[in-house]
Amino acid sequence: MTSVITGASGAPSNTFNSVRALITEVARLCALANVPESFVVPIFSEAYASAPRASQDFRSDCADPVFASQVLTHWHESDNFLDEDGAPKKLSISANEFEDLCAAAGDRARASSALALLLASDAIRQRGDVVSTVRRDVIVGQSLRSGVDLAIRLCGEFARTLNHNHTRSDDEPRRFERTAVSTRFPSRHVPALLAYLSLHAESFLEDLDNWLKARDTDADTTTVGVGVHLFLSQ
Repeated sequence: MTSVITGASGAPSNTFNSVRALITEVARLCALANVPESFVVPIFSEAYASAPRASQDFRSDCADPVFASQVLTHWHESDNFLDEDGAPKKLSISANEFEDLCAAAGDRARASSALALLLASDAIRQRGDVVSTVRRDVIVGQSLRSGVDLAIRLCGEFARTLNHNHTRSDDEPRRFERTAVSTRFPSRHVPALLAYLSLHAESFLEDLDNWLKARDTDADTTTVGVGVHLFLSQ
């Protein structure tokens, strides 16, 4: 199991780093809108005090959902882990085949935590010594800390994109950011919209995942991401 450095409250230190990044980006957006600090700070304090706390079944874990998703991508796309029909192979744990998959994805040492998260998210199944894929995406349960950590991180990344687009210099390119919004959408059609996204957005993201995977390299790299999400305004 990968060791985790924790902060004073017991949360992993990367959680605090993600929280700092998120609050920093939101504060910058508020400053751009000329919202006074005296207005912002009480809102945050009141929201934090009234927010629900973790349930009793909330479990700490040291898994990284981003790495786990990379493991799944390699499993679905790398020739070494596909059978003769092009489907992901079943892998033996005792023969270190799953560890070999994690090594191909970038980190053999995180194999046990990735395995636990993929099983907990029902992305894979285990029968005896053998694991096989169920689906390609990793949906982290709300009872796992890694899911909350990822949500904090993604909120910060999105806010960073917005800040970049509002503060960039003339010679810097805009980062892609588009939103489709309807202000008169019938509530009864929300389930249909979810079904539409499950089909078309999932297909788009899988295609994009393949495009990114085909360009993997070990030199001069950065982290990039594209997300699709549904919001319902209150």
